[in-house]
Amino acid sequence: MTIAGAFTVIGVAGLVLTPLVPTILALAGAFALIGVGTAAIGAGLLAAGAGLSAIAVGITALATSLGAGVTVIVAGLSTIITGIAALIPAVAEKAR
Repeated sequence: MTIAGAFTVIGVAGLVLTPLVPTILALAGAFALIGVGTAAIGAGLLAAGAGLSAIAVGITALATSLGAGVTVIVAGLSTIITGIAALIPAVAEKAR
């Protein structure tokens, strides 16, 4: 008897809610699209964070290499200037 009552309630509910089925399905689809959009936003933010992290690593590497390059350039210029300064007495001697 209890099972028959339960099936009767379910049957009456189905009969009453039949006109609302398209609306309920549309609402379920809307919720699914909201979930997909949220997941896509999360994936996009994750990709943006990874890109910014890669840029930071690249800038750090660039700064390191520029620091080493500047050191080499300064050493080369000081060698050139020292060499020219060492030649000044010899040039002055020849000019006399």
